[in-house]
Amino acid sequence: MDTPQSFHRRPLPTTCISLSSQRGQDLFQSSMRHNGTKAFFDLISQYHTQTEPAYCGPSTLVMILNALNVDPRKPWKQDAPWRWYSEEMLNCCMDLETIKKTGITFSTFVCLAKCQGLCADGYYASESTLEEFQRAVEKCCSSSSISSSDDGVDGSGSGGDGSGGDGSGSGSGSGDGGM
Repeated sequence: MDTPQSFHRRPLPTTCISLSSQRGQDLFQSSMRHNGTKAFFDLISQYHTQTEPAYCGPSTLVMILNALNVDPRKPWKQDAPWRWYSEEMLNCCMDLETIKKTGITFSTFVCLAKCQGLCADGYYASESTLEEFQRAVEKCCSSSSISSSDDGVDGSGSGGDGSGGDGSGSGSGSGDGGM
């Protein structure tokens, strides 16, 4: 029986800059100096590794939902009191078994975000300029107003203020390719 080919740590494409490289660290420090990392710390504290090979889109959304403190309104596990998102909770727009096999498109990502109560707008590269895309990214990264349409119940299950806001979050992407 043949063993399927596997790999460990695929190389980063040459068009990308590794955060751990000196150039990546310099860019990050510059972003911090220019107030461009407001969303970073909420996101990094909810970092989530995908549980299925084709779950990069759903896993990204899980990280976003948890960073925004959106309450899924049901426990994470059947016999546990905690409420936070996992991929298995994203059961609208597309069947999870299909997602496991094919992944999702950007439009499905936006649909899933909206099903979870986010106000999400998808921006396609074919419908905007590079400058418009850069402004959208800059706005999202320098604003603390990115929030969910949550009604004020935090993810701890204890109520709380939820830090919900005006529901002005937006998504950015380049094309309708798989995520």
